[in-house]
Order: sequence, then structure tokens, then C-alpha cells
Amino acid sequence: MTEEVARKPRARAANAQKAEAKGALRINWRSRSFTVPANLDEYPIEFLEYSMDNQVLKATKVLLGDKQYEALRSDVHTVGDLNDFYRTAMETIGGNSGESSAS
Repeated sequence: MTEEVARKPRARAANAQKAEAKGALRINWRSRSFTVPANLDEYPIEFLEYSMDNQVLKATKVLLGDKQYEALRSDVHTVGDLNDFYRTAMETIGGNSGESSAS
């Protein structure tokens, strides 16, 4: 094993520790757990735009990204389910979901 090959796992571990140190929020909803940045400054601007316009579905897609949204979608079957997840997410990230609607 060369020195360079031996460094790659260490580099990956260091990167994982840096990401952990930055912090991530875990949104626990029903039987699933989703991860989003802890720092609101790292959120895509589209998340803010959609949230301010009460476009819950679009805001949720942007917040979670494609992979996590697909996992969520398998448990979201109604507007009520989506609103329930969104309220949980907003409480977790410190926002105020108010009386927003997915419609």
C-alpha cells in the first residue's frame, strides 16, 4: 500500500469530522430521520423564497434535496402529511411554520 492510498481513508475521516463539527440538524419525523445544515446561512435562497410564499412542497424539496425528498415522499400521502413534516422541520430548524398550507 502506498503512502498516498493510505492517506485517503484518513482524509475522508477528517472531512467527516469537519462536517460534524460544522453541525447538522436532524429532523426526526415518524420513522425517518433527515439531515439539514445547522447554519441557516447555508440554506439555498430558494428555500427562503418558497417558505415566504408558503409553497411548502417546493420549500421541502429544496430543504431536503433529491435523495432525502424521495425517502420522505414514500411516507407522505396527503397534504396533511406534508404539512405535518414541514411543521416538524420548521420547529427543528428554529423557524415558525405558522399556518402554512401545501396547496
